[in-house]
Amino acid sequence: MGQVPQDVEYEDPPRGRVAYYPQDEAFVIYADPCILAKKSLVRQIIVALNLPVSWRTATSKDAHYRCAGCLRDGLNIDLD
Repeated sequence: MGQVPQDVEYEDPPRGRVAYYPQDEAFVIYADPCILAKKSLVRQIIVALNLPVSWRTATSKDAHYRCAGCLRDGLNIDLD
């Protein structure tokens, strides 16, 4: 979509994904800690993806989604 410049390294911007678990009828937003720390940004993601604003949408950190800042600050160690 052209949101990230092409000359940016893969690890530089915060990233994430949304997964749906049909057995629980629930969504989980897996994302970089920098994203999850900004509640207004999480709300924007929920609205943009038309996710239910209820117990059916949770958030979680994921070892695959750590930006350069989190790696530099050591947030790759503590993902709880």
